Amino acid sequence: MFDYRESVYAAYLNYKKKLSEKWSFSAGLRSELTDASGDLNAFIPELEESPVNFNYIRYFPSGGITYTPKQKHSYSLQFGRRINRPDYNVLNPFKEQLSELSYSRGNKFLQPEQVNNLELGYTYNFKYSIKLAYSLTNDQITRLIGPDPDDPRASYMSWKI
Repeated sequence: MFDYRESVYAAYLNYKKKLSEKWSFSAGLRSELTDASGDLNAFIPELEESPVNFNYIRYFPSGGITYTPKQKHSYSLQFGRRINRPDYNVLNPFKEQLSELSYSRGNKFLQPEQVNNLELGYTYNFKYSIKLAYSLTNDQITRLIGPDPDDPRASYMSWKI
């Protein structure tokens, strides 16, 4: 049995200000305190693994500026950071049989991904938008598929940063 427990505590601050008739500004900060533990309890004592514990604080800033030169035209530049946490199946280190010759095994040491987004946008008539965006992901979680070391006919799937 893999017993995984996670508690996330968050605090938010947001600020928005109209600088003039044409310019507006927004800024925000989200702070998260995460306390997580994963404990693998195997039926066979040789398969027991030590528990894993994660305790960390992460900060997620956001901000943007908007320029509206005329009523029907609006330009914006936005920045934000977000987090993608791995789910239970991706963390669970027990083998899960997918078919006769394939199985999946999670990685209990995975950390969440952090994604930084930058976006340049244009809106016409409050209805039509076009955006150019760039994202950079840190600690990207990747699915790996490879041959089973015990049976060359079989394959397994796992996860790695």
